[in-house]
Amino acid sequence: MLKRSIPFLAITIILPLLAMGQEATEWQFERHVPSDTSVANTHGLTFDGEDKLWTGGYYQTTDEDGNPARALECFEADLETPCDFSPVYGVEHADSTLRFGMITGVASDPNGDVLITMHGNIYEADDDFTLDVATSFIVRIDHQTGEGLDVAEITDMRDDDNSHAHQLAADENGYIYYSAVFGGAPIHIVDENFNEVGQATANREDFARDIAVNADGSKIYQPTDGPTIQVYEGDPFGGYELADTTTFADMDPGAVSVCPATGMLHASASGSGWDPLNDPEVWNTNSIYSFDPTAGYAVSDEVSWDFGDGDEEFHPLRGLAISSDGQTMVAGSFGGQGLQKFTRDELPEPTAGEEFRAETPEGYVLEQNYPNPFNPDTQIRFEIPESGMATLKVYDMLGREVTTLVNEHMDAGQHQVTFDATGLASGTYIYRLEVGGVELTRQMSFIK
Repeated sequence: MLKRSIPFLAITIILPLLAMGQEATEWQFERHVPSDTSVANTHGLTFDGEDKLWTGGYYQTTDEDGNPARALECFEADLETPCDFSPVYGVEHADSTLRFGMITGVASDPNGDVLITMHGNIYEADDDFTLDVATSFIVRIDHQTGEGLDVAEITDMRDDDNSHAHQLAADENGYIYYSAVFGGAPIHIVDENFNEVGQATANREDFARDIAVNADGSKIYQPTDGPTIQVYEGDPFGGYELADTTTFADMDPGAVSVCPATGMLHASASGSGWDPLNDPEVWNTNSIYSFDPTAGYAVSDEVSWDFGDGDEEFHPLRGLAISSDGQTMVAGSFGGQGLQKFTRDELPEPTAGEEFRAETPEGYVLEQNYPNPFNPDTQIRFEIPESGMATLKVYDMLGREVTTLVNEHMDAGQHQVTFDATGLASGTYIYRLEVGGVELTRQMSFIK
């Protein structure tokens, strides 16, 4: 499994990471998003590839023409100005417009585009609106235009023929992790083209209204009304195991997010249901907590929803997103309290034993292989700013060398090599470039 693999990986692409401690690094409430608090019933939040903020609404509203609709809203990086194409109410699909049903999951893919899950959808054809309560979809939205790119049906029928609410997350390799809210549902894993890869688990008992995954897909986080956060460790091809942790006992979280800059886990203390089920002796109902995955998920920070001069009351948080630089966090209420922005001046100070990805020296580029996943061969491109001795090797997930693709003096510029996996087992492989004292590493997936 990934958690036990690749000794060199911890040396070559990760550096000591960040833990909370100094006041400047702690999250602080800044303002509502937008300032008029117009957003309501959020059930998913994400920052896209340009750090624009997207939020999905659960309850029905109407569009500019008075037609039934549910809104996917987008705000520019200032978190105040609506995107030119916002709100988005649906996408073209088949021979009609698929208007969004209840949006219950919002995430970003490695291209920066936006993924949503929805159910109870409305089809519009020739000004006729048809409600289909028994379908669920994942839709990919172009983050620059708001147009639909892909639609995949993921309907899982219940005995009453009602559709299922789902939530989803994506890792840096393009794998999508989604699960229905109701108990007993598996966590499905599909590739970027929505082809089934596997399941992380098939026996979750409790309701779960959000899901998050760390960058390389080695940890899946799912808050449940157990109440706890279930942590699965492994990888999409080797499988996952439920980690043994008591940190989140009696927490009843409703939203989770992994900080892209630090790998820290963030979770709202309550939000699974309408009642504050968490243990008040341990958890503040209206708080968002930061957890350190490398220290047994010890709490490293806490920030609370800001009620201003109003009465403090419980409300479930169902959306949580953190910007790419790790310095802005937005939380969303499932009720009418809208969205709130939290910021910190700098990332936490390095602490021994914690890890995050180092910045790549300028001019050195190791691209994601294409296609990925692949069968049986794929192209690997890289760029170096100066001539020198270069090696490009492929390893399996146990750190064993599979093959050497490059081992020679190379000129400055762009290069491309082919990796043929014929005869190898399906799974995840690591390719590593070493040149000029710089080491770059990526993952790729071979599927027969």
